[in-house]
Amino acid sequence: MNFLKAEEVYKNLLKLRDVLKDKNDVIESNFDKDSYDKLNLLKFNVSAYSRLAIISFYSFMECFVNTIGFDFYYRHKNNLDVKKSEILKGKKKGRAVSST
Repeated sequence: MNFLKAEEVYKNLLKLRDVLKDKNDVIESNFDKDSYDKLNLLKFNVSAYSRLAIISFYSFMECFVNTIGFDFYYRHKNNLDVKKSEILKGKKKGRAVSST
């Protein structure tokens, strides 16, 4: 896969903007092959990076919430009943709980 640097992507988008400014009608069929290929590559890279950012954020939040739960368990483990203690440790019936 071809990974592009943000600066290169930005420069390519500016070039495509200039190409499209000269055209009156912005319909997909009016793009030349090279411009269309560059635009598709940029679109796929932005999509991939966006998905990665969303998954990373979700994973961070899940880890953060799990840490808060385990911290609460560790500070109050003597006062918690077995069921609440098991949930705060991330388990259910002795097995790990999956968030998916």
